[in-house]
Amino acid sequence: MPSYRPFLTPLLPKSLSGVAQARREPPKSPLEEEALLGGFQGQEERIWTLLEQKVKESFGISLLLDLPEKCRVVSCPGMIRQRTPNRFLVLQTPHTNWFLIEQPASIPLIDMYSVEDQRAAIARPTLFARLWREMENVGEPEVAPDLQVEESSEKTARALEKYITALVQMGDPSDWHLEPGQDGFRSRLRIDGRLQLDEFIPAAKGRWLINSLVSVIGLNPAAGIASEGQLLHRLPSGKEIPLRVSMIPSQHGPAVVMRFLYPLEKRKMHLEILGLPPEDTEVLTHRYQAGRGLWLVVGPTGSGKSTTLRAFLQLSIKAQEKVLAVEDPVEFPLPGAHHLSVGAPPGLTWTRALRAFLRQAPDSVLIGEIRDEETATIALQAARTGHRILSTLHARDNPGVKRRLCDLGQPSDSLDSVCECILHQRLLPRLCPHCRSLAPVSQAASAEIRRAGLPVPATLASGKGCTHCHSGVKGRMPIFSSGDFSPRSETRIELQRSAWNAVFRHEVSLNDALPHLSEPLRSRFGICQP
Repeated sequence: MPSYRPFLTPLLPKSLSGVAQARREPPKSPLEEEALLGGFQGQEERIWTLLEQKVKESFGISLLLDLPEKCRVVSCPGMIRQRTPNRFLVLQTPHTNWFLIEQPASIPLIDMYSVEDQRAAIARPTLFARLWREMENVGEPEVAPDLQVEESSEKTARALEKYITALVQMGDPSDWHLEPGQDGFRSRLRIDGRLQLDEFIPAAKGRWLINSLVSVIGLNPAAGIASEGQLLHRLPSGKEIPLRVSMIPSQHGPAVVMRFLYPLEKRKMHLEILGLPPEDTEVLTHRYQAGRGLWLVVGPTGSGKSTTLRAFLQLSIKAQEKVLAVEDPVEFPLPGAHHLSVGAPPGLTWTRALRAFLRQAPDSVLIGEIRDEETATIALQAARTGHRILSTLHARDNPGVKRRLCDLGQPSDSLDSVCECILHQRLLPRLCPHCRSLAPVSQAASAEIRRAGLPVPATLASGKGCTHCHSGVKGRMPIFSSGDFSPRSETRIELQRSAWNAVFRHEVSLNDALPHLSEPLRSRFGICQP
């Protein structure tokens, strides 16, 4: 397949086509061809625009003329690094992974080496050459002989800080995963609840990242099954982000997960804007202010339980109550509340902190999580004696909450009276408003939705993906179910109602809401298990 020349002559003005025809020898490289175009009396930009249209019509792919913002060249398995016309690069941006080739003759590389989430494009030759030079000039960082890095600590800290900043700029991820393999490391970012931006990292660079975390944070990979640490990262803008890092051993070396605990804005810490319907917000607010007892927020890891608990605590702080909190560790401190972190000072446990708290005459006490029998016993005793206890638990529904508390040694018959509210929470991907599209509901789907007892919308929304989002979604929104241990409290029904309301308002796609809908709907639309 030839280079750009077959497309040039019909695109050039008549005064320039003669120049192109006069040059009988084919260009020796895309760079030389672009140099020829660049000499056409300032017409090169217009010609490249026309050429972009022609390439898209002929091959169905884009012609990348300028660098996107916040981009970086990443390596990938099987990358061709030889100096041949058949070269390609993978360019990563916050919203798109680009698979870039050098000229039309390299189009077969797209089918051979690109993956599903990469957008193929032909890069402008001078742009490709610039990116290729950058890739070749970036050498692998030095790797210490073992995991105890002791020298150049300041240089290591600066390099690690730069790397973490680049991760944040890829789209405000909630966590970063570095997973060792036989030939290197796999790096992934969780953005809007989904693991994406998959990148292969060579073994040398992966070991350097492990070494840097060990050196800067003080992790100890030999300390048993897990090593944990914290770091306060400062962005170039001055914004500080607390990081929580966990390292565990695996077959091919240490595996790392880094959580980004972004500071919550005050407006996001109030119950009114969490996503509850206004009528439910009013009922919960009144119930919280009027009663004490045990308040549980239930959901899987990463479902926003900490944010919801702090929204409730804001009601206590606003009412001038005495508010104490113990967590492991403290994630988001609130002005007006006194926070303690388990293990700081050394020897401080959940049980000791709770016993000390009850001598402080608190009105509301936040326990990060009820994990053991002694903590559960003290928490329920405090709830029975006029305190408001807020905590989290991992369970699927209200019977699961009761079973979990019974497993922690609490008598079943005493739980009904002490538990004031159980709030189940999940997070669903929110559709991007910039690329959201609507499609009519088919008659068959309408009948199935109607049989499930749900209102039938005229249209259903889905996301296409654009420069503002990640694969059609931007951010997440919560769905809720509130109740207690009474028989009339149906967690699954209320979660279904909350999820369907989000679908009805075109905030969530049907596919993302399906795991929380009834079995007939999941089967009808291809999902059998929640």
